[in-house]
Amino acid sequence: MPANEISPADILSRRRAAAITAAERRTAELHEKIPETMAADERMSVLSYEMFLAAGDASKAATLGAEKKALAEKRALLLRSAGYPADYDKPVFKCKKCGDTGYIKLEKCSCYKELESAAFNNTELGAGLADCTFETFSLDYYPDEAKGGRSARDVMAEILEKCSVYAEYFNAHSGNLLFCGGTGLGKTHLSAAIGHEAAKKGYSVIYESAQKIVSECRRALYSSAYDAADAFYDCTLLIIDDLGAEVPNEYSISALTELINRRMVLGKPMIISTNLEPEKIRQTYGSRLFSRIIGGFIICVFKGKDVRYQKL
Repeated sequence: MPANEISPADILSRRRAAAITAAERRTAELHEKIPETMAADERMSVLSYEMFLAAGDASKAATLGAEKKALAEKRALLLRSAGYPADYDKPVFKCKKCGDTGYIKLEKCSCYKELESAAFNNTELGAGLADCTFETFSLDYYPDEAKGGRSARDVMAEILEKCSVYAEYFNAHSGNLLFCGGTGLGKTHLSAAIGHEAAKKGYSVIYESAQKIVSECRRALYSSAYDAADAFYDCTLLIIDDLGAEVPNEYSISALTELINRRMVLGKPMIISTNLEPEKIRQTYGSRLFSRIIGGFIICVFKGKDVRYQKL
């Protein structure tokens, strides 16, 4: 079956709705077995509305509040007399702290953060990319000297901004990015950073090399079971790393063209990183795939010096 794309917010919303629905069923049960509880509930509902209207009249609000409290105590006694706990039809939320809303005042509850973490851990982003976040990406490694044009730092600052916005507003139809440029310029780092943010939102993310994708697609030719090759089509965000590093042959070009084309038809977002210049992509993969990429991807050409080498 396709990868789960339910976000943490949706999970909490469903939990809360399920708890409230179950409580409503128990209330209906009580109304049937203990008719007096229905009359008490109807009167308390009226009292709540009257208390709202009397918000500016402290004396009247206190009188109404006292009546409501007495009714609640009477109702609890009716339940205990019939063998039910007093809170029998109260919603039972999984998270007692936030009532499955996900927030305590304006802060995310720990349950929300745990779901975000679980969503992240369920992605195909390898442990080796765990530190590739927007917070750890530094423009300091890019020269700020402009020689006959914009500096590498200015170019990369613009790309970083594009990537940050893409990640912030990521959804299942966010469009596609193509990262071009030499080795060690941050293509892997920024594509992984976007993947992390998409995963935190609860979307399914796969980060894989073009070579591995071709290998899995070839293996799938001899298997009818759902496997990694199917996941490349089904995941919300597919990040194809190092396009061009695989052995370019008739099968690999066909497999990658089919994958990219089908995802574009379905409107499923992709990020492709490559060391190849756009013209080299056309020469290697042909006009069909080149046309799809040029026409359907936002192209970001990375500039600068090998960051990994500078960190040695």
